[in-house]
Amino acid sequence: MARCSATTKKGSQCRLKALEGSSFCAVHISPDPAAPTVREAIEAWPVEARVGVVASGGLSHFVVDEEIDQLALEGMKEHNLDKLSALPRERLNAGSSEIRNWISASGAAEHLEMELIDYVPCYRSPAGTGCGMGFATWS
Repeated sequence: MARCSATTKKGSQCRLKALEGSSFCAVHISPDPAAPTVREAIEAWPVEARVGVVASGGLSHFVVDEEIDQLALEGMKEHNLDKLSALPRERLNAGSSEIRNWISASGAAEHLEMELIDYVPCYRSPAGTGCGMGFATWS
């Protein structure tokens, strides 16, 4: 399987494997609107199988951003593509780029209802460093 075509802010190539039928991994949203979504890649897989999709990682990282976390969670819960598309990309960098994992999983499960089990903003310091932790299921 090919490597992701994305380049990091530091200029190095992403080390993750690209999704089948795409040049990008689940973290790096393709600038090509014709690229398959996670769900489309799963549906195109020529094997009859039950597939689980896991959004690994937290929401905002390094500096907790409760506003962006809540916007992302609301957009996923409401199946609101406009709200998710409006998330400011400049706030989805570094560790907070893991929000894109959540959006990819949510898109793969767009036919299911999301249940937000909990959201915990975990602060490590008075400066706001930490991680926004979300827990959800789709069924």
